[in-house]
Amino acid sequence: MIRSSFAGFTTAQLGMSAANSALNVVGQNISNINVTGYTRQRVDLDSFNVTTGPRQWGSVNETFIGNGVLTSKIEQVRDPYLDLRFRTEMSSVGYYDKTLSSLQDLESVLDEVDREGSIHNQLEAIFKALNEFNPQAANNEFQNMSKTEMQLLTQYFNNYSNRIQQTKEDNIKEFREQTIPSINQLLTDITNLNVSIKDNEILGNPALELRDERNLLLDELSQYVKIEVTYTNEYLGLSDRTAEECTVKILGIDDEGNNFKYTIIHDDKASQFQINEDCSNLTMTDINGNPIADIGSALKPTNGVDGTFTGADATAMNELLKKIQELSNAVKDKMTKIDEQNKLISSLSSQKNNLVKQGNKLHEDLISALNSVKSINNVINNLQEQLDKMDADGVDKTSDKYKEVEASLASRQELLKKYNNKLFGQDTVPAGYPDDVTALNALDRDGSGIYNKLIKIYGTITDAKSQPPKYATDANGQLAGGELIDKKNELATARDDLEKMRADYSLTIKELKANIYGGKSPEVNLEGLDPADKTRLEAIDGLAKYANITVDWDSYPVEGTDFFVSLPTIT
Repeated sequence: MIRSSFAGFTTAQLGMSAANSALNVVGQNISNINVTGYTRQRVDLDSFNVTTGPRQWGSVNETFIGNGVLTSKIEQVRDPYLDLRFRTEMSSVGYYDKTLSSLQDLESVLDEVDREGSIHNQLEAIFKALNEFNPQAANNEFQNMSKTEMQLLTQYFNNYSNRIQQTKEDNIKEFREQTIPSINQLLTDITNLNVSIKDNEILGNPALELRDERNLLLDELSQYVKIEVTYTNEYLGLSDRTAEECTVKILGIDDEGNNFKYTIIHDDKASQFQINEDCSNLTMTDINGNPIADIGSALKPTNGVDGTFTGADATAMNELLKKIQELSNAVKDKMTKIDEQNKLISSLSSQKNNLVKQGNKLHEDLISALNSVKSINNVINNLQEQLDKMDADGVDKTSDKYKEVEASLASRQELLKKYNNKLFGQDTVPAGYPDDVTALNALDRDGSGIYNKLIKIYGTITDAKSQPPKYATDANGQLAGGELIDKKNELATARDDLEKMRADYSLTIKELKANIYGGKSPEVNLEGLDPADKTRLEAIDGLAKYANITVDWDSYPVEGTDFFVSLPTIT
């Protein structure tokens, strides 16, 4: 049959309209050929036909012909499989790029290509110096040369160590201040685009350019973590219209080798990552803002419905992780205090030994001085007897002989005063000495005399005739006073405090393990604990109740000390 004129015009109009749309899309594609992230578009065409019901008077031989073409939609030419493969591989590329960058940083520090000023060159210098020193070991010049070369090597090592530490700190700072904020910003931007795309689809706009922008952000996110992106069409209310929802999951492998997925973006909601100051603990919140204790853990359901992991579980894990971090810091702090206490004990012990050595030396000096005083007194007595005899014989006091004896007596008396100062810190002998020690013990303890110093070190003298002197003691035979007994008591107290610190350190380690494994776990070993502490630790559930964890105990140096502590790395 002959098609009506208006039907023919409509068919032609629809065909030209579809061709015009196709030409517009071609122009759009050509004009955006150099735009980063732009995806080629195409026109989706559908054949148009007017359907009718049964025609009572129609001819049985009548053939129905379509009424032209309709532009169904404009869509992107994008292969989901290539997106999947690209984003999967980009995480590996990002990892190896960052590894390469870090290795290049180390290479700049440890570059040994240039032999001059290198460790290799310095080792050769040491070998040369030692070879020259070997046949002339007694020669100070060759000794000093060898020492100098070794000191230079030490300086090289210290310099490299400082530069490597700085490189590490720079990488940690970059991760904390750039990488984590960048990931969080990407998650936020993607969810904002999800909202914009959905709003446009509600109004009938496919928002293809917004999809390009979102794909660029997803590609960038895939450089940081392995992700899986899925799209689902959800009906809008009771209508037959749909809008796309985008879901992004992070991919990983647990300790048993099983793959796991965790949702980090769902439509307009996104997770956020957090990192501590030294980048040793990475945590996150889920898409609803609840804290997730440990990324990558195989979470164990406890009281949730249908075996799900509840918000209470997440809260408990988060509290346990914070407690574990606090206890790890406490372990280092307590070890620092133990180191300080050890140094205090070493100092007190050295002071006590110095007092003992000083006392022994004073006793030797005392015996020597007393022997000298005895000899001087004998000479003085002899000279005095000569003067007395000369007086009795009527010898003229102005005679040379008389004056000679008199001058000799005066010289010995002056010498005796000096010895008195050496012994008592004064010109005269204390009253009653040596039979009565009252005045002797009243001497100034800060005086310069031997007895002054001995009384300060050993305390009250009870017998000055004995050599060395005897000192006041308590019921246990210990010195009753003086710096030496004070220092011994201070040293004993410091050692008692050290034992308490060690016990407290051991308890903190057990509490740390209890928060990881659970207080009743055999890894904790509560034997020998105070009953109250044992009961308290047994009541701790531990992180292992909520997650399948692997714990590696690694040794870490305690800053400012020579000690290492074992701290957990939980995965």
